[in-house]
Order: sequence, then structure tokens, then C-alpha cells
Amino acid sequence: MALVSFADAILNRPSDKMSRGPDIIATVRFFLPEEGGRRVPTPADLFKCPLEFEGEKFDCGLHLERSGPVKPGETDTVEEILPG
Repeated sequence: MALVSFADAILNRPSDKMSRGPDIIATVRFFLPEEGGRRVPTPADLFKCPLEFEGEKFDCGLHLERSGPVKPGETDTVEEILPG
């Protein structure tokens, strides 16, 4: 399990799921290994992880196509699409 810190998050739930973009755009920081985080960078395109936002839990995917892999300790702005 990867641990990330969501510093900033914007929830975007479009009513028309057919023209769906990201559900969330968030600034995330991946914890260092000594903080309980990953030891290696994320994959370059998609990283699936759990997300808890305002007390609700989701399975999500961090879309990293624009930024590429995120290393432990780095902060990046990512797009997330929630299932459904």
C-alpha cells in the first residue's frame, strides 16, 4: 500500500459521465520509506491506490501520463478518476 498526503484536492463530479474527465485534481506527496511509503518510484502512467476523502473511501487511479513517475518524498499534481 502506498501512502500519500493530499495537500490540496478539487472534487469534480460531472453529471454527464460520458464526457467524463478527472474526478479529482490533487496535489499529493508520496511518503518516504522511513515514513511508511514506497521505496521505488510509481509507474509512469497509472498508479492505483486507495483514497479517503472527507471520510469516504474510494479505489482510485492516479493518472501520471503528464508528469511521469513520482519518487518517494516528491510532491506532484495528479488527476484521478474514481470507478463508477
